[in-house]
Amino acid sequence: MSGYRTIGLHLPARMGWRDVIVIGLVASVGFTVALFFATAAVGPGPTLSALKVGALISAAGALAAIVVAARLRTGRFSA
Repeated sequence: MSGYRTIGLHLPARMGWRDVIVIGLVASVGFTVALFFATAAVGPGPTLSALKVGALISAAGALAAIVVAARLRTGRFSA
């Protein structure tokens, strides 16, 4: 982690790596919206089925973000 500081990158004040992990998980939920738009663009068939499964899996990212945030005690779950 110290390598980031040598090239001038650093986290904002009051933000830690735990927060970055949770933000990454929450961002994964954003892919769900794109998959639902794909439903309108792709006709019925195996491709549409694969897209729907992908939407369900990415929605699980929201649950994972909550669990990880609680385990890392970050954000709303901080002491």
